Amino acid sequence: LGPVFADGAGLSTTGIALFMSAALIGGALGQVPLGRLSDRIDRRKVIVLACLLAIAIGVLLLLAGDARAGGRLFALSVPFAELPMGALIGLVTLYGAAIYPLYALCIAHTNDFVGGEDFVEASSGLLLTWGAGATVGPIIAAYLMEEVGLGGLFLYTGAAHVVFCVLA
Repeated sequence: LGPVFADGAGLSTTGIALFMSAALIGGALGQVPLGRLSDRIDRRKVIVLACLLAIAIGVLLLLAGDARAGGRLFALSVPFAELPMGALIGLVTLYGAAIYPLYALCIAHTNDFVGGEDFVEASSGLLLTWGAGATVGPIIAAYLMEEVGLGGLFLYTGAAHVVFCVLA
């Protein structure tokens, strides 16, 4: 739903492409530092750190998107209406750096606790869970976007990251 958010925030077609590419580039760049950190300290702590970063940056994106769309979801969003395109792209790059490595971190954490003979079963369980979330998540996020505006996307992802933090 990132393109829907970017379109609603008033980005051009090129801006939407940059918005989505920036998230993916951020995800690729975030793999190395978070992966190395998770090799040094408890992976659950790195998962929580990534989730907390995603929540913080998601709130900024929520405010920026709501303000750019002329919404009134949050009174604090007024300054974000003037947010330059470069700043919005920077935020989504950081957001991607926090969210996309989470799956790899969860795989690594799982593999720390299963024997070699159980890797396939563990991976299939993680893939099934990911698939369920990838199916249900956009439906919930789209509903929230309809009900509260563009900010619904990051309200949903923020809530999911809070639950993820608690579970980790």
